[in-house]
Amino acid sequence: MELNNTQQERWEYIDAYLRNELNTGEKAKFEDQLSINSSLQEEVTSIRTASTLIRSYGQREELKEIHKKMVSLQKKNQDTSTQNIRFYLRIAAIIVFLIVAWSAIGFMSLTPNSLYSDDFSSFTSDAVRGEAGPKHPKTEYLIHTEYANANYVRVVELYKGSKEKGLTETFLAGNAYLAINQASAAIYCFKQVLYLSAKENTYDYYQEAEYYLAWSYLKNNQLDDAIKLFDKIYRSEFHVHNGDVDSWFYWKLKLLQWKRR
Repeated sequence: MELNNTQQERWEYIDAYLRNELNTGEKAKFEDQLSINSSLQEEVTSIRTASTLIRSYGQREELKEIHKKMVSLQKKNQDTSTQNIRFYLRIAAIIVFLIVAWSAIGFMSLTPNSLYSDDFSSFTSDAVRGEAGPKHPKTEYLIHTEYANANYVRVVELYKGSKEKGLTETFLAGNAYLAINQASAAIYCFKQVLYLSAKENTYDYYQEAEYYLAWSYLKNNQLDDAIKLFDKIYRSEFHVHNGDVDSWFYWKLKLLQWKRR
């Protein structure tokens, strides 16, 4: 199997790679090209995402089955009627039409706000254990407790009145602002968490802040900033929120990006 043939064979080769169907030599050769070819990297990402999209809606196996039947019909042409071939072609056409129609409807209705409403899950946290004290300063304890009870307005009030705004307070305040639809304030808080984390050389909330900052950007209709962060998380295998930015969500982000062009 060679990569540099027709476009269709090229896509089939990439699909075979994603399905782990290449032999050891082919896989090593392909990955060597993949490491230096940005165009090939984009093709692999697109085909991986498209494959996930199809699987998500249960269409892939149906199309495969229809394809097998059509191939079988072609091989056994002497035993198959033209009427049956046309029947399967009509079924395939209907399925393709439904996929295209669904994609068109989804594309037309997709907005940053609709994506946020459909896919966002707020940060959840239990109240700080133990009494307020040196380990859990009073304001941090109160903010943590109020956040756990979903008293987001109260969290914001406590945060605004606090003289010392540490990592925990700032991170929870950012999520509280996001919960009460004040995305700009949330963006400021999450940026502060990133700044304080770097300054204090601690990364307890760093990756969480990146993730919720991306959502804040999306909520605030700052699509390019949101995509930049989500793309980083999607491609970072060891990011704590890598699993939350799946291929289906990433595909919808790309649709939004194309829609803006």
